Amino acid sequence: MLYILEAFISSVVPVASIFFLGLWMGRKNIFNLLDASLFFKFVGQIAVPAIIFSILLTTDFSQLDLNLIWFYLIIELLIYGFGFLVSRFIFRLDIIFSILIGMACSFSNHVLFVLPISVFIFDNAATLPIRGAISIDCFVLTLSTLWLDVVSAKRDGKAVNFKSYLKNPLVISLFICSPFVFGIVKSPVVFSRLAEFIAVSAAPLALFASGILLSEKVSMRGVKIAWFIAGAKTILYPIVAFLVLLKLAGYSFESARTILMVAVAPVGLMPMTFASKYKVETSAIALSMLWTFIVSLVLIPLVAGL
Repeated sequence: MLYILEAFISSVVPVASIFFLGLWMGRKNIFNLLDASLFFKFVGQIAVPAIIFSILLTTDFSQLDLNLIWFYLIIELLIYGFGFLVSRFIFRLDIIFSILIGMACSFSNHVLFVLPISVFIFDNAATLPIRGAISIDCFVLTLSTLWLDVVSAKRDGKAVNFKSYLKNPLVISLFICSPFVFGIVKSPVVFSRLAEFIAVSAAPLALFASGILLSEKVSMRGVKIAWFIAGAKTILYPIVAFLVLLKLAGYSFESARTILMVAVAPVGLMPMTFASKYKVETSAIALSMLWTFIVSLVLIPLVAGL
């Protein structure tokens, strides 16, 4: 119990505080939604690709348990599909909104919340599964973007511009670092240091912007959707992860600990970023981010300290 409390105070509170600072400043109108949008644009277009680049360059994936990561992917896709189907056929939302709800139910804030916390608590070897989860989520995110663009183009009566993906910062980042990851050429030090320098700004800036967004008013329908997302993310996802990893796959709690930390993490930021891009109501996702964030303040140190 003492270790759990220590993990909460020394590792979770420093990371979480910037979120609540953004929330307070948003409520006081010191920062507004336009400011948050600019912060998210920087994070999405520059900082997150830099984090992915840095992780891929600095992580020794030869030591990674690939079976654990494949099980993680299966769990994530199950929750993704569940969130999409409920949104589409029970809430009767359009396809784009349903995709975003599926993403919100299944995409954890591992890049900007779980990884910084785990670095405070564990050594590099213990954080390797989180880095593996982040890496595989790059491809899930890319496919989700493609799905959203195809549906959006069909809705607007336009052709999908696949060439635009060549300009996507995430795709560019993956393309540039591929030769280094596969050992074709040695990575120049300047690349890794630049990526690390930019990546440091991502977590505090994104969490601060997330707090600002919560000053937006939420409709009654948005509240219901937020309850659904929060329930799927903080109750269903951890239960499925526990059953699949510990009961079905036979992993010990210690071996699966950091992936279980991802399972109990709050809603990730990308659904919010995409909601703004595709002109979808952001308030429900923003509210679910707040609720899951608060719950994760308890669950993450609990999982870390057991």
